[in-house]
Amino acid sequence: MKISFLHNNKEISFNIIYRKRKTMSLEIKPNGLVNVLAPLGYDKNFIIDSVKNKADWILKNLEELESKNKFNRTYEDGDKFMYLGKEYVLQVIIDKSLIRPSVNLEDKNLVVKLNSNNKELIKHTLKTWYCDKTLEIVKDRIDFYKKFFKYSVSSIKIKDQKTRWASCTYKNEILFNLRCSMAPLEVVDYIVVHEMCHMEHRNHSKDFYNAVEKILPNYKIRIKWLKDNGIKMNF
Repeated sequence: MKISFLHNNKEISFNIIYRKRKTMSLEIKPNGLVNVLAPLGYDKNFIIDSVKNKADWILKNLEELESKNKFNRTYEDGDKFMYLGKEYVLQVIIDKSLIRPSVNLEDKNLVVKLNSNNKELIKHTLKTWYCDKTLEIVKDRIDFYKKFFKYSVSSIKIKDQKTRWASCTYKNEILFNLRCSMAPLEVVDYIVVHEMCHMEHRNHSKDFYNAVEKILPNYKIRIKWLKDNGIKMNF
């Protein structure tokens, strides 16, 4: 059963699916389909009222899903990738004579040259390039900020992390997400300082954030940039 209503001049449509269950739940599918799973015999008007009470939450999640889908990669000419906060247009050049693939920034283009149009190879080539760039950048920034810390970073690793920008181990190893080099340098600095502060403060206490703020007084602006733009920094 499909139901629609308006909320803040936006239409919300959802399906009521009756099942043998004890509780009601709401789900949003990756394609944007909204379903309400309800116990057999549940009153339709009660279900509609319950969904209306969650209208703001539904719209917020649908907007986030729409934004995410805009940045699905095709690994073809025209895809947009960020590097140090700027967007570059992917240009794929196939040259059968090439032995090794290469990646270069040329004007406003991110140029990938390789001997095959295999999408997985293009993706792997780009990830390798971002990994190298991130390592190069964070090494330099750690060297710059080390004067603020009594402890030293023991090692640096770059990984393809899904949910974290970076992390610091108890041995003071810092693991950075290879996507870090997609962010502006001032945001990379925040990620670096954040993790270096964990060498002394192992949690996110007030003392930890005071330590971050002492070095980067406007760190909250940098956090906001990550929240606003993180969805663009994907593979």
